[in-house]
Amino acid sequence: MDEYRNVCYLIHFDEPIGNAQHYLGYASDLSVRISQHRSGHGARLTGRANFLGIGWRVVRVWRNGSPAIERRLKSMGAADLCPHCSRYIRNLPPVTVEKGQGQPSLT
Repeated sequence: MDEYRNVCYLIHFDEPIGNAQHYLGYASDLSVRISQHRSGHGARLTGRANFLGIGWRVVRVWRNGSPAIERRLKSMGAADLCPHCSRYIRNLPPVTVEKGQGQPSLT
């Protein structure tokens, strides 16, 4: 699906890993990137979560993303952008990718 190409995305971990409870990244193809995260070939933080058995899910997706937008979003603070953590945006519908599924879906 083209709607999941060139996006920035936010992952929320079910439990903190050290001081981190989020991962924010950019992907030219979100389905491929999520598969990489699930298989241990993505970011070090998601690999650590997988190793520790900590669940995680994609909770936000920004379309028309770029590495520059990713940097800007990171400077805003991932917890403030997370619908599970931020008191400002709790009413936004989360975007989730269930284990074993390739495409994200709005829930």
